[in-house]
Amino acid sequence: MTRTSRTRLLTLVASGVLTLALAVAGQGAAQQQENVLNVGKYAQLSTYDPHAGPLDTLWWTGNNFYESLLDLGDDVASLRPVLATSWTASKDGKTYTFKLRQGVKFSDGTPFDSVAVKLSVERAQALKKGAFLWIKPVARVETPSPATVVFHLEQPNSMFLPGLRFLLIVSPKALKEQDKGDQAQGWLREHTAGTGAYVLERWQPNIISVAKKNPHYWRGWPANKFTIVNLRHIYEPETQRLMIEKGELDWAENVTKDSLPALKRNPNLTVHEKLGTSIMVTYLNTHAGPTKDRRVRQALHHLWNQEAFNAITGHSASPGPLFTPILGKDWKMDNPYPYDPAKAKKLLADAGYASGGFTLRFQSQKGDVDKRAI
Repeated sequence: MTRTSRTRLLTLVASGVLTLALAVAGQGAAQQQENVLNVGKYAQLSTYDPHAGPLDTLWWTGNNFYESLLDLGDDVASLRPVLATSWTASKDGKTYTFKLRQGVKFSDGTPFDSVAVKLSVERAQALKKGAFLWIKPVARVETPSPATVVFHLEQPNSMFLPGLRFLLIVSPKALKEQDKGDQAQGWLREHTAGTGAYVLERWQPNIISVAKKNPHYWRGWPANKFTIVNLRHIYEPETQRLMIEKGELDWAENVTKDSLPALKRNPNLTVHEKLGTSIMVTYLNTHAGPTKDRRVRQALHHLWNQEAFNAITGHSASPGPLFTPILGKDWKMDNPYPYDPAKAKKLLADAGYASGGFTLRFQSQKGDVDKRAI
């Protein structure tokens, strides 16, 4: 087993924007367990259904069982092919044609083809959950051949192509055989049927998920890959730290920066530290309360102090707060909402809050210290 195999097999994101991977070195528990990897997770899934679950938790776990047509490149800005080998867009930006990877099978042995893509799109649109946000712009899907799929959009959409990474493809056989009038949601809640490296063998909500290797995985199974992965749900970072030090975990997903110095001094541990691919996002209610007013939302943007947040998180946060890709590929301004309390005060006054303030409730995941820092 190598550390390289660890990083390639799992996408593990820390509670904020810093990825901290802690691997037991020497004669630790991971070596004794041969092909078994024990991972400490803090985000709990409500379902393993790739079209019905919340994207913020499902995608990071679901990519071990399911795959999309494309995914983020190593630079986090570009896109790389996965189940698609290439794609082209029409000049008007309303038609995308994908060439699909051949020889790929789902974990139940069903061949992957354009029909499978079409069914997953239609199912995501029908359920109107999870991935629906990214598939909503699709007006229709054509399958001119098993290796070609064509998306027709209602209108050009700059987020369609990068958003396709959230559409995970499900086996048509499973969708048909497990449909009990619920589009197979009951079965897919605790089973998987994708083209990813693993198949869900057992799930005890809030405790553990056990993944075993998919014998049909198209990339194959070199000797150094983990054939069993235990995803253990442990909410508190301090508990994950103690389990890492005891050798009960090989990888910790939720580790605070305050514990890093002691962990780095531990001769039995290797600490891998790098910027992650996640972006912390604060959702504002645009239909009720003070944030219904656009000026209030703009004021909150101008009240975001990036320097102060950098000091709290150890300068590991990405520039914020606006997710600039939604503004389109031609957007040139680096920061449309610089920290400006005076401008925020005027916007709040224009919105009717010159003399009195208001209270906002903020909700974040349990055990997520970086989001709490916001």
